[in-house]
Amino acid sequence: MDIATLSRGVVYQRYKVSDFDSVLYAFNTSLLRTTQYSSIGYDNPQIFKLHEYARTAINPDEHSAIYRQIMAIHSQDIPHTFLYPRVDFYVVRKNIRGLSSPLRANPYRYVEHLWIEEED
Repeated sequence: MDIATLSRGVVYQRYKVSDFDSVLYAFNTSLLRTTQYSSIGYDNPQIFKLHEYARTAINPDEHSAIYRQIMAIHSQDIPHTFLYPRVDFYVVRKNIRGLSSPLRANPYRYVEHLWIEEED
């Protein structure tokens, strides 16, 4: 495999036509999403259906359950491989509630779901 540093526009153009062996692309991770319009060639109708359900799910528990199913299928199909591990960690007070790992662990992204539990 040849490793090359390319401009954003070149990477995007090559990505759109699947002209790559693998890609490390930090500009827009939404390109790696597995939808029916996947430019990586991934094709799993069950995943597409679950993504549609997830987009319309209102109940947070239902939303989390759908993404757990998607994650389980992805772990079997392996539609793409990340070239390096991304590790995020957050520290919050022990009386902050509403966070769960790994789906809702980011307190900045899910701030509307957080509450403070009164300490006894």
